[in-house]
Amino acid sequence: MRQIRVHGPNDVRLDDLPPPEPTERDALVRIAACGICGSDVSFVHMGGITGRPMALGHEMAGTVEWIGQEVGDVAVGRRVVVHPGNDELGRLGSGTAEGGLTPLLLIREAAGGGRLFPVPDTMSLPVAALTEPTAVSMQAVNQSEAQPGDTVARSACWPSPRWPTGASTTSSPST
Repeated sequence: MRQIRVHGPNDVRLDDLPPPEPTERDALVRIAACGICGSDVSFVHMGGITGRPMALGHEMAGTVEWIGQEVGDVAVGRRVVVHPGNDELGRLGSGTAEGGLTPLLLIREAAGGGRLFPVPDTMSLPVAALTEPTAVSMQAVNQSEAQPGDTVARSACWPSPRWPTGASTTSSPST
């Protein structure tokens, strides 16, 4: 299996790794699209943050290729957005051993839920992969407590600055 990983400052490689070995609580997702976040770019320039090869990619969507016996809320063949995780779920990309810039991604503890979310057939998987940056933008708007009609300032520090615009205009259409 191949995985894009950072090995040092400005040293990004396509590494050959052993295939994932899922358990009965895991799933495998065939990645169709994965964004490159501003944090990924920073990790490349910094050389990672772990002192060992570090996987990139936490904005991803694909198709479920395999599920363990205990995974009940998703089926093989289902198109999904992959939640990149948190401290409770564990993380994908952003300093971990596994990330979305790979053809086949192991989703640990998929049986616990909260990891794989269905994508409507009418939505392309590249668009679905933008769910994570859109969610980050929406969270920023929610935390701002902006109300319709408020004047707000918008900025972005990542490669896709239009997403916060869409999020902020949802809360404040006059801007």
